[in-house]
Amino acid sequence: MVRYALLFALLAPTAGCGPSKAAIESSIREEMKKSMAVDISAIVLTKLPDGGYTGTATATNGDQYDLEVSAPSGNRAEWKAFPGQATLEKQIRKQVATQTGMDPTSVALTKGGSVGVFTGAATLPNGQRLSVRTYLQGNQVMSELLPMK
Repeated sequence: MVRYALLFALLAPTAGCGPSKAAIESSIREEMKKSMAVDISAIVLTKLPDGGYTGTATATNGDQYDLEVSAPSGNRAEWKAFPGQATLEKQIRKQVATQTGMDPTSVALTKGGSVGVFTGAATLPNGQRLSVRTYLQGNQVMSELLPMK
């Protein structure tokens, strides 16, 4: 199994009714660089009816992370970043190649009902198919590869 970081951060208190979108974006950039050594080139956030945000952060290497930002409570807001589908598919390709010695001809994941959950398949050049599953375990996105029957 390969683990992928799932980042949680709590914004520092600010004056006013809650952190601004710019303060949230700044916090995401700083914390992802500090905690994950990931430089973020773009952030897209969409405000939700409850006052929180959802969106994506794109790293300079092209990896994408899904973002969830809770509605501010007082002067604080919590945000979470976790690998997006394309980033997980890229990591699964590497994992399959490492474990089997073959680069997969295809990897296809479908997003499940909750954060970090994807299911799908990887196909090897010899035609063998592997079942792929990702899931959350604590603050880690875990992956599992099993031969398909």
